[in-house]
Amino acid sequence: MGFLDKLQEGLERTIGPIAQKISQNKTITAISSGVIMTMPVTVGAGIISLLGNMPIPAFTTFMENIGFKQFIDQNNTIGNYIGPLMNVFLIAYIYAKNEDENPIASGLFAWTVYFNFMIPVLDSGGEQLQGIPAQFLAGDGVFASLIIATLVAKAYCFIMKKNLRIKMPESVPPMIAKSFEPMLSGIIIFGVCLLLKFGIYQTTYQDLFTMINSFVTAPVTALGANVTAIIVVFTLINLFWFFGIHPLALVSIFTPVISQMVTTSVQTMMAGETIAYAKELSVQLAMQVGGTGGTLGLIFILAFFAKSERYKSITKISFIPAICNINEPLIFGLPIMMNPLLFIPMVLNPVISGLIMVGAYDLGFITNYNPIGQVSLPWTSPTPLIGFFAGGVPMLVTILVITVVSALLYFPFFMIMERKERAVEKING
Repeated sequence: MGFLDKLQEGLERTIGPIAQKISQNKTITAISSGVIMTMPVTVGAGIISLLGNMPIPAFTTFMENIGFKQFIDQNNTIGNYIGPLMNVFLIAYIYAKNEDENPIASGLFAWTVYFNFMIPVLDSGGEQLQGIPAQFLAGDGVFASLIIATLVAKAYCFIMKKNLRIKMPESVPPMIAKSFEPMLSGIIIFGVCLLLKFGIYQTTYQDLFTMINSFVTAPVTALGANVTAIIVVFTLINLFWFFGIHPLALVSIFTPVISQMVTTSVQTMMAGETIAYAKELSVQLAMQVGGTGGTLGLIFILAFFAKSERYKSITKISFIPAICNINEPLIFGLPIMMNPLLFIPMVLNPVISGLIMVGAYDLGFITNYNPIGQVSLPWTSPTPLIGFFAGGVPMLVTILVITVVSALLYFPFFMIMERKERAVEKING
């Protein structure tokens, strides 16, 4: 057994079960699915926001001169602030649905608890005021929305499975009877919520959001929102994908960190401040040029150098999807998955791509970054196009360099596969 075969067997034996458990975790599934379901709104609002933030100075100046950019910026503000609100409902909804409980009730309970904790008691000159701090709807609300949604959904499902329901007589129409069933759950959940809110108010934090941001958001962001952590996470994602474990298994865990970076980045840009996490989000973009595994360079290798009939056929069905960051045809058809020859380029790709992006920043080649340009376009948009909207021509050039380097990394390994395949085809006539 060769070295690559032994490595593959060892990784499959140790990492495979862990990845499978992560992908089957109900909480992680609910969070990842809930965040994905927000895409029609976030992408739709984001594309409109691009009109006022395109990397074309003449166009953006024109939009400002006619007075239209302020309305576009308002659209972006709403899109930025509505994310946690959508998260809290959808995550609770999906969790309850997967538990075969009433998902609407779960989502509404989570929503109500979220707003209840969001409204702190404010003292103003001896007068108590109530209001919703804007930051709780944006960056400071991301982790709180995930935590509240999962805890409320778990509590609701637990209560319902203990059969603590209000049961109406059989004469009551089913629709009305069903709406009464979760009422006891609501009483318990809201009662606990008020007790917690009162208890937290007695502390120096005074509200749940400040407490979560102190104990959870700040440490997690500090650990995950940096270049090294991003490269490590996406290297692991590539490793999992090599063994057929879908990237969502790890991406869903890292999603809160990414969401926090994106929200903060947009907020600083709208405030006219130095854009936060510009390098980190750009490195994250570099991790997925052509999809997980950085396969955009590989598809061009196939298009120009594949001579065997099998690989020519795979190129025909894979080329357009790969351009649009959908690389399942390559992962399963080439295949990349479980293919010892492609293990090295698959795992090394994010490290090399990330370092190239870091170098472009540190050398001063990339000087401008627009987070709206990166997060607004659908993930199926070609990565060079996303790069152009995020950082103009310098970012576009950097993405193209990453694509070429990735192609060179895959090239020698693919040519070994190509020679073997042509030899087989020659024997088979």
